[in-house]
Amino acid sequence: SDGQATGSVWLWLFPVVIGWLQLSPKCDDARLRRAIGEANRIAYVADEDSDPVLAERVSAARAFSLLNAGLIDDAAQDDALCSAPIYNYARLHSWTLCTELVVSVLRKASRQADAHLRADGRRCWRQAGETQLIHPDNRRATRGAIEKFCPDVEEGSAWVCGSSHWGSSTISRIFLASFIAATLQWGTAGAALIIHVLTPPRGLGCRSALIIIYAMTSTIIWGLLVTSSALAHYSLCVSPARNPELRRNTRRMSLLLRRSAKLLAIANSLCVVMAAVAEFSNFLNRCWCNTLIRDILQNTYDKAYVVVFFPASQSSLLLPWASGLTLGLGCTGLFVLFVNLLLNPLP
Repeated sequence: SDGQATGSVWLWLFPVVIGWLQLSPKCDDARLRRAIGEANRIAYVADEDSDPVLAERVSAARAFSLLNAGLIDDAAQDDALCSAPIYNYARLHSWTLCTELVVSVLRKASRQADAHLRADGRRCWRQAGETQLIHPDNRRATRGAIEKFCPDVEEGSAWVCGSSHWGSSTISRIFLASFIAATLQWGTAGAALIIHVLTPPRGLGCRSALIIIYAMTSTIIWGLLVTSSALAHYSLCVSPARNPELRRNTRRMSLLLRRSAKLLAIANSLCVVMAAVAEFSNFLNRCWCNTLIRDILQNTYDKAYVVVFFPASQSSLLLPWASGLTLGLGCTGLFVLFVNLLLNPLP
């Protein structure tokens, strides 16, 4: 009941909170709406037969916008509309497609500019001044000329989902993130498991079984949520006119998996909290709770253990505790290092 193993189970909170604090400016709903609003105020739209004008003078539609939950009648997309970092799994695929669309347009425009090709199709490239990289006249053109300047970009293609439903390298990134998350989960749970297994009574018992169930359930929850997000995104790419039944079944399966995962998460959280309370209150420190699973499987119910620590034997507990703590801290440190290595620095 000293909490050594219980503390190791909760070590995953530190790197997760640190990661959220580092990424929260990119996920806060108010900041995102403010940033997109400021960008849209200086957005221009190419007209058919005149110079580009401010987008707000043409219509209220914008190239980039954040949808409100009340505007989408699709329960499968509810998690994607939540801006908290914990819901990033739900918008991974759509975010990737939108990002690749923008990058594709900017890359093509940059290549055209590097070749000194004007957007209006004229041959005379105007040199920029000392304070400009590219003269504005080189970028000014009608809508038809812009479409020729940046081909292969169709209106709404980010949501139409063309030849690729998932974007480039999405699957590999999912596997990498899942591997790092599983390493953190099982590393902290394994630290607690080491302490329980290598301290008297040595072996698998009630405490270690609870930790294994907790870690396995957490892994299953993660798999269900990732699968539900993939199905929810795929339902957007299925044409409702051509395959209405497939679209409907995909959405239903996505909702079923997501809601099942959340119910499991609630039950798993309650169980691990109650297990911690039971351990700190010495409820698990009983002869039958100290019985090993090996004895139960062998039907030797006549064996029970009462753990008594003598001062001379307490020094032998230092190695299991240090090993478990080192494993837990090592996994949390690797997770923080992984986040910082892949974090894009601010310009």
